Amino acid sequence: MKVHESQKKIVTFIRFLYQTNVISERSLDHVESHSLAPDAIKEFALDNLSISNNYFDMLLNHYNALEQLDVGECVPDEGVLKLIPSRLAKSHSCILINKDEEQIYVAMKNPLDQPALAMIRRYTKTKLKTFLVDSRDLEKLLTRCSGGANEIRRLAGD
Repeated sequence: MKVHESQKKIVTFIRFLYQTNVISERSLDHVESHSLAPDAIKEFALDNLSISNNYFDMLLNHYNALEQLDVGECVPDEGVLKLIPSRLAKSHSCILINKDEEQIYVAMKNPLDQPALAMIRRYTKTKLKTFLVDSRDLEKLLTRCSGGANEIRRLAGD
């Protein structure tokens, strides 16, 4: 069965709502296991989330404005990683990936998490550019970081 692009976008949005603890795993499973049309997914979400249509639309608009990070060959900069304590990065499901003269680039499961963004700003004292990543992509980035650190340690020991 061919899935419409708008259906994929809504399903991805529902996954985002799950990652940010707005909906339950049961609701996520229901959406993913049924081939619902985009309007039916929205209707299901409104019926099961106990939120208004306006709030759903506002969340969707915020979500649509978020840039998704294509982790592809992205390898976070070791120096940038050290700008915040790893325990805080883990607790907020984020990773600092790079920086330039103007800003620091942050991959996050929830780029709308204001307490996490405030915490990062306190440590870095600079503007942030956030990217949305799902749990799998965040794990890939973390693995690349630990892999790079292990390689550096291995080479230093040789």
